[in-house]
Amino acid sequence: MSVAPENHDRLVRLSAILGSKEIKDKNTREVIKKEVKPLVPVCKATWYAGIKKGLYPQGVRLSPRVVMWRLSDVMEIVNRAPNE
Repeated sequence: MSVAPENHDRLVRLSAILGSKEIKDKNTREVIKKEVKPLVPVCKATWYAGIKKGLYPQGVRLSPRVVMWRLSDVMEIVNRAPNE
């Protein structure tokens, strides 16, 4: 029997952190992908520069092309005082 760890932390993709725009089909104008509001309102280049400077957390590499971040690490940034 497998028991879920108590300290289980959800992993999120960069699009969940930085947000993404709504995408519509060109022909039907039907929404293919809904808009996601950003948790951290910066662009991708700023995010990666912040990782390099130590302002933002390192990601968890799941495969050569997939990196995700611990939601708890991201929420620490969101909850930080704005003048820090």
